[in-house]
Amino acid sequence: MSKFSIVITTYNRLPLLRRAVESALAQTWPCEVIVADNGSTDGTQEYVRSLGDRVIYHRSPTNLGHSGAMNAGVSVAQGDWIKPIDDDDYLAPNCIEKMALAIAGRPQAVLCSCQAIQVDAHGLEITRTHPSGTGNIFYVPQEDIHYGMLLEIVPFGTPIQVAFRRDAFLKSGGWDLSFNVCDDIDSWIKIAKYGDAIFLNQYLAYRTLWPGGNNQKFSWQKRLEINMQIKEKIYPL
Repeated sequence: MSKFSIVITTYNRLPLLRRAVESALAQTWPCEVIVADNGSTDGTQEYVRSLGDRVIYHRSPTNLGHSGAMNAGVSVAQGDWIKPIDDDDYLAPNCIEKMALAIAGRPQAVLCSCQAIQVDAHGLEITRTHPSGTGNIFYVPQEDIHYGMLLEIVPFGTPIQVAFRRDAFLKSGGWDLSFNVCDDIDSWIKIAKYGDAIFLNQYLAYRTLWPGGNNQKFSWQKRLEINMQIKEKIYPL
């Protein structure tokens, strides 16, 4: 069975980080938990240190941005698979277990995605992502992934929904530091060159929709421009 490393990226969001870390430590499947701190000044370091050897703490002296923090966290991970978590999101207790069992049936997979419940700042449900394909689990062979992404019928989703194989991530060059938003989608495109994808039509993750979210820091115009860049990257593949 695959070994998982959960990588939680954070910067000055200690109250939210606690929830993300607790959800990682509560997994029903044994896994390594890493906090990749972008140089927080709000007590994050003291909190993570207080957890002892249950959590690996990687602190960057300066803020490397979302992409840089993920790359730093993966660099110290020992797992075959990486489960990223943004500090304002969190996992259902059986998320890693469900993913690990699905991956065992598709060893050529490099990406695994689940459905997410979207909640407000108080943890109350707002919406749910829409199921894809048929059944609880379905697979997409490598040769069909990019076409499906181009047509938006293969929706991997945000980091809280996705896990990726570490070796494919490293071969892909990691997350692109030039992307301030959609760095995750850019990464899924690159990782998908190296194997198949698994989709779980099960709600195993929670994504927080709130004014402080990273996606709220950019205008619709900027996000549209980046979306077009992403489409231009997918098209040749």
